[in-house]
Amino acid sequence: ERVLLGKGAYGHVHLVMDMKRQTRVAMKRFDRTRAETEDRGVPVDALHELGCLGALGTAPHPSIIELLDVCRDAVKPCLLLHAMHGSLKTLLGLHRHREEASGLSVDAADAIHAQVREGIAHVHARGFMHRDIKCENIVCDRDQLDITTRIRIIDFGLASRYQEGRCNSLPVVTRYYRAPEVVLGFPLYTPAVDIWSAGCVYAELLSGSYFLPGETDLDQMRVIVELTGPHPAYSTLRPYSEVPAQVLQLQPNRAWPTDNEDAVARLECMLHPNPFERCWEPSVVASAALEEGKSTQAVEGFDVAVHWVRHAAALQCTSSRPDKRYILIEWLLEVAEEY
Repeated sequence: ERVLLGKGAYGHVHLVMDMKRQTRVAMKRFDRTRAETEDRGVPVDALHELGCLGALGTAPHPSIIELLDVCRDAVKPCLLLHAMHGSLKTLLGLHRHREEASGLSVDAADAIHAQVREGIAHVHARGFMHRDIKCENIVCDRDQLDITTRIRIIDFGLASRYQEGRCNSLPVVTRYYRAPEVVLGFPLYTPAVDIWSAGCVYAELLSGSYFLPGETDLDQMRVIVELTGPHPAYSTLRPYSEVPAQVLQLQPNRAWPTDNEDAVARLECMLHPNPFERCWEPSVVASAALEEGKSTQAVEGFDVAVHWVRHAAALQCTSSRPDKRYILIEWLLEVAEEY
């Protein structure tokens, strides 16, 4: 007997009985309908997920879904995974209905999000980017969201190894959780994209609803700038995007989902416009600054361009939009020379 737990763009997840282990497990079955996978016989996202979970499995983490086995269902490849109760997104909806409250308490949100942070940090430490952190890809061990709830991060179909200076695929990450550098189409993004997504998840835990919902990429950038206000990092990236300059100059008019000072400070760190200054906690900024003998103010603006110009040659691996590619390289070189 199978129970459908969920389905996505690339397949279905069922709760099944594993006769070998005599326990119920989650079976993720990949559909073989995507054109780019037909010549290989195995979906690309299945290869991504298998490779990432296999590497992470050498050092298991309680906040990462556990890969138990690989099998086939008829001709479809399947992953057998540790079974959990339901997604964070679904349980947030139940919480709103049951408690008649918009979001979780700060204590409950902190307890759950601490596990998210630890899981993502583990993924990054093993050399990967998840690239699709969102509430739907975080599952819980019960239907009650409180300080005792345990979570695991799932769906590594978009995961990729990170190599500094390497062009990465675009677009990635579900739109509402996309970091500004991804929205602006810059291919040299870093694992900081996962930290931004985790910041959106934290805000969602506190508010009970999507925090930065945009209808299109342009609208998504507008929503982001309305939160952060104008920032030099946006102008640095603009040559590679089609976002109008006036959108990047909008003044902030969005409020944080809580008045708790500690929670707001964490959100400001995770949702920092500059990916090189984005971090989990305010203390991380202070300790890094002390270690390098610098002030705690963010390195912004042209400093970001100077960092990226070191890797500008890597843009030549991007096959699409060559006009934009070379314009960006020339512009970054000019900025570095002026700096």
